[in-house]
Order: sequence, then C-alpha cells, then structure tokens
Amino acid sequence: MLTPRRALTSLITIGAAISPCLPAVATPPGGAARVPAESRSASPLTSSAASSSSALAASFLRQAGVPARRSQRVTKVPASVILAQAILESSWGRSGLAVTDRNYFGIKCSSSGDHGPYATGCRRHPTTECGPRGCRRTTALFRTYRSPADSFKDHGRFLSSSDRYRAAFEHTADPDRFARRIARAGYATDPGYPAKLIKLMRTYDLYRYDR
Repeated sequence: MLTPRRALTSLITIGAAISPCLPAVATPPGGAARVPAESRSASPLTSSAASSSSALAASFLRQAGVPARRSQRVTKVPASVILAQAILESSWGRSGLAVTDRNYFGIKCSSSGDHGPYATGCRRHPTTECGPRGCRRTTALFRTYRSPADSFKDHGRFLSSSDRYRAAFEHTADPDRFARRIARAGYATDPGYPAKLIKLMRTYDLYRYDR
C-alpha cells in the first residue's frame, strides 16, 4: 500500500462518480481539518505548520497541474475544474481511495462491474451518498488504477464521452459555470458540490492552469 507521501510522489511520474458530502474546502496536507468546536484545541496553527501546509499544497498542484493541463488539451475540460475536483475528491491525495487505488476523482464502476479502458478493476470503499432525505453512509465500487496518470485520463474521458455532461462543454471558457453544469447533471450527490469546487478554484487561483 502506498503511504500518502508516496501517493503524492507518484504524481511526479505522470510528468507528469462520485463524491460524498465533503468539507467546504478540502484541507491541504498538514492543514487543520474542520472539527466540532468542542474538539478544537485552543492553540492556533503555528507559522511553521502553515508554511509546511502551503508547501505541500504547492507540491501537489505543481505535479497534478501537468496531467490536468494535458487532459484539458485532449478533452477541453478546464484544468482548473480538474484540479479542484482532484483536491476535493482525494483530499489532496490523502484519501484511502487515492492512496490505495490511485483514484483521484471518486469515479465508480458500473453496477455490472465495468470499469472502462483505463482502470484495472473495482474495489469497494465506504462512502456517503446524499439525497432528498439527507446523507447516509454506505459502500460502493470504485475504479482502481495503476497510476494517478490513468486516473486523470479516465476522468477526462468520463466527462467528455458522456451525453449527460454535454451541456457543460458549452462553457469550457467559464470554469465556474462548467463546474455548476456538471454538478447539475449529477456528477455528485452533494448539493454544495459546485460551490466547493469554485471556492477551491478561487482560493488557490486554479484558473492559472487554464492558460
């Protein structure tokens, strides 16, 4: 099994669906996760910890930016949206799905077990699904990959080859609108999904990767 750091390192070799209810902004590696008020420590985040968090986030983006831009050239999916989804779905590459199966986008296998041309198979993981009555914990079959590179390739194919997301591709020059469109088409069950993507794009200026 890859450690989180090895999972991040494996992104260097690149040269370089679906999300549960997630925090408003995925915390970068080493950052402070959102916890209930009664569980919080009174000690603030130290400057050294903040610096480390910033460096690790920058490293993730530096490596993930390569396959994101490559996918944009092939599929027209905005690189900023790709990166925001990778951050949110994989928690900066630290989720079990990303570490063990190199799945950075939470893409599931079909009910029949079909996993498309890039994945190597399927593995069951715990997840959270949201509906009209709220969110519930469950399990689902998610795609497994040999490398993060294959995960990025599959993500681009997943969006660009599906009629469900066709309307989003009318807005490839407007990443915020693109994010709203794929969410409206059902990419994630979390109703706050597009707002979370847009907040990530703005917080980390992911739009620069579109150029």
